Amino acid sequence: MTLWWILFAVFIMAMLALDLGIINRKAHVIKMKEALLWTLFWVMLVLINTFKGEVPPAKMKEGALYAN
Repeated sequence: MTLWWILFAVFIMAMLALDLGIINRKAHVIKMKEALLWTLFWVMLVLINTFKGEVPPAKMKEGALYAN
């Protein structure tokens, strides 16, 4: 279980580095279309991993997994 948390933390850090360091390198005003596309990307990433995982979405609460 600990390995998964480590991999999850590494993945989050990699996504932050990609988002802040490479994709959004230049400061600019974010338009509605860009904001909607990024929001759609992150929501789809969460949904893919939620439905692919072993814990059904009904057991997820406030972003934390509660094992029974």
